[in-house]
Amino acid sequence: MFEEGSFQLRLPSVIFGVLTLIVAYRLATQIFRDPAVTLAALAVFSVAEQLIWFSQTARPYALALLLTLLSFGSFLHFLQSRRMRHAIVYALTTALLIYAHFLFGVVVVVQVVLVMAKSGWRELLSKHWLWTLSITAMLCLPLSGQLIALYGRRQALDWIPHVVQTSQGATLARGFADPWALVLATVALLAIGIERINLRDSSTREVLKFLLAWLIIPLAGIWALATLIGVSFFEARYILFVYPAAYYLWAWLMLHVKATNWRRALPACAFVTATMGISLIPHLFENGTFRHAEQLGWERAGKTMSALGRPGDQVVFYSVFVEADQFTEKPQDAFLLSYVSWPLVAHLPPNHGLSLISLPHHQNDHTNRYIRSIEQRVATHERVWVIGPDKQREYFNDEMISQFGFHRVDTFPSELSEYTIKVSLLVRSRQGS
Repeated sequence: MFEEGSFQLRLPSVIFGVLTLIVAYRLATQIFRDPAVTLAALAVFSVAEQLIWFSQTARPYALALLLTLLSFGSFLHFLQSRRMRHAIVYALTTALLIYAHFLFGVVVVVQVVLVMAKSGWRELLSKHWLWTLSITAMLCLPLSGQLIALYGRRQALDWIPHVVQTSQGATLARGFADPWALVLATVALLAIGIERINLRDSSTREVLKFLLAWLIIPLAGIWALATLIGVSFFEARYILFVYPAAYYLWAWLMLHVKATNWRRALPACAFVTATMGISLIPHLFENGTFRHAEQLGWERAGKTMSALGRPGDQVVFYSVFVEADQFTEKPQDAFLLSYVSWPLVAHLPPNHGLSLISLPHHQNDHTNRYIRSIEQRVATHERVWVIGPDKQREYFNDEMISQFGFHRVDTFPSELSEYTIKVSLLVRSRQGS
């Protein structure tokens, strides 16, 4: 139970994921006055693909999401009561949230905007909010050194394209909801009859103001931050704290119908059923997880290596992990190699007998010396496999062919060309051949 392994590493995220559902339900009772909407919100959270995924990974995102909901819940309590105990709970949960992931601290901006929208900017100068925000800042003070250092190496974070590509955009969109589930829920809404949204009603305005601020302000803030420091953060894990606002919004909209009997639940039932039947369950049979996975080509590359590789062959790979840049300082780090090589090693037999070397994530003045050392090391081998996307793979191929007298041999399945990750085999040219 307490040994080091995959189960033990993932268990905390599983626990935080389960607790997230409980906290999401409690927060829904604060946002909505309708128990039916609260239950619908819980159902939407339960089938959210991104929430399920990050509740299985050995990373801090499940904890950060849990603390996000706790921060908003304590924020609403303090906004209504101004009691000292609610202020302390809010400061603690928000500080812990920033420690869990600094980027999730954007929720503080949302909360400040909501305070100003409700009571005016002078409210922030009241002793209640000045004291509370000051305590939060003091609790986060030890983190300032790390944030300054992180800013200094900010370009190391930029492993995401500045322009959101099609596959990346699709992943971000799927985090908000399965598109077909939304379509079916919308059809059910139209069939039953949508109730007109009465913006004159104060409770309706408060709900929409809260959820839209939670949804829009962080996305705008992250875009502004990316523009300011030159690093893109538009990746599902970095905007995970935005998704709950969409889930609450879907729940509210799906039950905003004219029917008051059992038919009122049909749109939400259609949404949950479609999400499970069209998205989650097919993904489980396809790749073993409740999540869509891009077929990059690692499995095919592993099968090719297993079939055609020979013991002692040198394998040079590029696995798109920014951590691979650390090889410039620790070129022989076995733990680092095991971390960045898992997409390939997962598809190789246990005793494959291949020698693995990772290319760095970036190619620049800082990593060029390490790349040269790789070329010199692999030049002593007769056969060199190069695995990765076209840009990195072709560059390394050209260097080995022009500088060390290798030639390329394509003896593996042609269907590899359909994938992003491709394989090249380089063989040392014989003198006189």
